[in-house]
Amino acid sequence: MVVDPSTEARALAIDFGANEVLDPAEHEQPGRALRKLAGGVDAAFEFVGRASTVEAGLASLNPGGRLVVVGVGHEEPRLPPIIRFIGMELTVTGSFGSTMDDISTVLNLIDAGQIDTSHSVSQRVGLAEAPALFAGPPGPARTVIEPWNCEKGENSD
Repeated sequence: MVVDPSTEARALAIDFGANEVLDPAEHEQPGRALRKLAGGVDAAFEFVGRASTVEAGLASLNPGGRLVVVGVGHEEPRLPPIIRFIGMELTVTGSFGSTMDDISTVLNLIDAGQIDTSHSVSQRVGLAEAPALFAGPPGPARTVIEPWNCEKGENSD
């Protein structure tokens, strides 16, 4: 199940096998909406780094559930009341980065054709286009900046 504000990201999630998708903008409390939709989840992964998404992940958990926070941000999320947090035996853990072994494993799986990354990148741009990417609001797109991809007439060295 995937919760994402982007229509494109939700459609892609369905294409990759998600059983359900939820637009958080349509729900005052997305975590509770997820619990109602699915009866709760045993594990939730937060990839955004916002307090509201951490809180929604916690609200979606079943008793004994685990939330893995991967997204990096500066906001301070609120925990549920301690009696609920302890009574439901919730686990929250963080995951930051990966080891060289993790990266090697993923690259080997991609090389062997066991991981399809064809939908992971939405656009590729050259160095000249890179500053414009940071001028506007961030989006859900995955963009690769190719330093060797220079516009015509630019010096590539």
